[in-house]
Amino acid sequence: MRKKEGAPFSLFAFQDAITSVCGVVVLVTLLLALNLTRQAAEETQTAYVAQERVEETRREVEELRAKLEESERKWDECFADKSELLGMDISEAQERVAEARERLEKERAVAAELDARLAEAQSKAAQFEEERKEIDAMRKETEAMKNAAFESVYSGTETTYVFPSDVEEKPWFIEIMKGKIVARSSANEADAKVFDSPFSFTTWAEKRPKTEYFVLIARPSGVKDFSFVKSEFDNENIRYGIDLIGEKTPLVFQQEATP
Repeated sequence: MRKKEGAPFSLFAFQDAITSVCGVVVLVTLLLALNLTRQAAEETQTAYVAQERVEETRREVEELRAKLEESERKWDECFADKSELLGMDISEAQERVAEARERLEKERAVAAELDARLAEAQSKAAQFEEERKEIDAMRKETEAMKNAAFESVYSGTETTYVFPSDVEEKPWFIEIMKGKIVARSSANEADAKVFDSPFSFTTWAEKRPKTEYFVLIARPSGVKDFSFVKSEFDNENIRYGIDLIGEKTPLVFQQEATP
């Protein structure tokens, strides 16, 4: 007769426990490894910062040492100068002081002389300025008197100019007034040439044949242009005559009758 067999023995519970323990151990190992890695990185960063601070401190120490050496050098120089002065006797020191005072007095004398010259120059400049103003005033007064006399003498009845006939040398009558110069070579008004500046007129006149000559008829308003034209004619050896008339004096131009 066979014996009744019981329920079989199972190891699943033991395996589950072992697996759980192994998982916990692996997890703890990973956490420890991660913590150690982080600590190593922090320690490396701290060491780098510390190294930089050490280098910075070393540079500051070197700078302070250089400044200290420079201060010691200057102190030695100053001390040497003081030692030299202390080595002098009283008479020598007094002699040097006297020389310094003498140089100072000479420099003060030169400065005083320069101040005197400057004051004299300023005085002369002021005097010259006053004289210049007086000369300008006299020039203006003379110009006004000349214009007034010019107007009073040459402001009369009409003035007649005659163009000669059958002559080799041809005359040009040049009327000079303010802002305009009129050149006439005949009694025909249509043949007159008008120039708006003395420069354009003299440029044209310099190109005329040598058989022609000019009669400059100047009105008071054209005195400035007349002076320019006269100066240019003198420089270029151009033949000319001069006639002064009043500002409102009428001009009459006639052709000489042929006999």
